[in-house]
Amino acid sequence: MDYDENSEQPLPPPVKLKVSQNKTIFIDVIPLPAAFREKLDGARSLLSIRQVEDQADTNADLLQQEFHLTPAEAAVALQLSRGLSPKQAAKALGVSIWTARSHLRSIFQKTNTHRQGELVSLLAHIEH
Repeated sequence: MDYDENSEQPLPPPVKLKVSQNKTIFIDVIPLPAAFREKLDGARSLLSIRQVEDQADTNADLLQQEFHLTPAEAAVALQLSRGLSPKQAAKALGVSIWTARSHLRSIFQKTNTHRQGELVSLLAHIEH
């Protein structure tokens, strides 16, 4: 991946690897601008690897505070950040798909995102 400092394109979301019931490893690929490549023997990107403990309640509180989400919106956002589709999130939360989609529209507005992938990328970077 080439990095363009002026590009409006967001970075790809981190790779999530569940290593146990309550621990996840996140791997971010961070492209380097050309100026840094020379200093790092031509390296084109860095890998950031971190292991975190899953804390769903804390994450929901954080999302509510950070983006002014309602508890229901935060619950939907967390389900999506775990890789569920809106339909799967609705089922997991015991709400209709129409309710989940309504929450998703509100989440997009409050987080200034426009697509589900963009939202999941944002959540992956702030949750932990």
